[in-house]
Amino acid sequence: MRFCPKCKKNYEDDVTFCLEDGTVLKPLDSSEKSGEETLVLPSDAIPPTQMWKDDNKTHQKKSKQKTQPDKPLPKTQIVSNKPASNSFAPLVIIGLVLVVAIGGGWWLYKSSTNKPTGGVKPNTNTTANRAATPDNSAQRYASAPPGAQPPNMLGSPTSAVTVEEFADFQCPTCARMHPVSKQIISAYGSRIKFVFRNFPLAIPAHDKAYDASVAAEAAGLQGKFWDMQNQLFINQSSWSTSTDFRAVLEQYAQKIGLDVEKFKNDMAGMTAKSRVDADLARGRAVGVSSTPTFLINGKPVLLEQMDIASMRALIDVELAKAQSGNQTAPASSTANTNTGNK
Repeated sequence: MRFCPKCKKNYEDDVTFCLEDGTVLKPLDSSEKSGEETLVLPSDAIPPTQMWKDDNKTHQKKSKQKTQPDKPLPKTQIVSNKPASNSFAPLVIIGLVLVVAIGGGWWLYKSSTNKPTGGVKPNTNTTANRAATPDNSAQRYASAPPGAQPPNMLGSPTSAVTVEEFADFQCPTCARMHPVSKQIISAYGSRIKFVFRNFPLAIPAHDKAYDASVAAEAAGLQGKFWDMQNQLFINQSSWSTSTDFRAVLEQYAQKIGLDVEKFKNDMAGMTAKSRVDADLARGRAVGVSSTPTFLINGKPVLLEQMDIASMRALIDVELAKAQSGNQTAPASSTANTNTGNK
């Protein structure tokens, strides 16, 4: 026989644990009897420890079921904690910014070193701001057609030094060079021959340039070329954007004292247009492809030399040659001039 030390119940020898509280049973000596009734465990009874083990397994299974999701998440819903593949994007952007900054700085540096000293900006509407290259300019100059005759000239027709300007009235750089030309004319007077040539560019941005040249030549037929030339340059921003361009030209004609009706007829006639065309032909022959272009005794003035100090230096060199007897008047010089009014 066996008995439970806690509840004092007796059990058969084949029972190991108390059915009440699972306490390990002790053998019952003849000297100690519990005084309790003996319980006989049925043959199909499950030992208490086995029941606890089963209950524990059941509990664990339930716990596991609670912690696991009912269905596995689709792969597209799984969020990865790995860094994104574009984590290097900020570094790439910074590198590109640095490259652009360095390239821009270099471009500005090169631009500043090639900047004209006289403050004249290049004409962005042209492909180049130079005449023929020095190696062939003399030959072109000697063989070129004479242009409009008599030319629009100020100074002395017999001077050994000729300054020839090819300009477009709608060219912004030409308008900025206009005061420089006036200073040259004023400084040298009869010591030089200053000739103005019409060279309207056939580009969309200069849609009024040819008619403006015709207007200046029409005014010249009344002896007022230089007056109209001055009006067109100083008022360039006004007439070049006007929707009633012809009316503005007539206002300028009236302002400088022209016979307006004659001016209108001359603009429509062939005389003024033929003078513009003659200047264009001469310009192309000497290699002019852009405006403004200056030639001093047939030698092209570079863009960076288009300021009053540099041009005076070039003119002085030619005057010095003439005084020393090494310079004669250019072949294209002519005594027939159209001086008009300044």
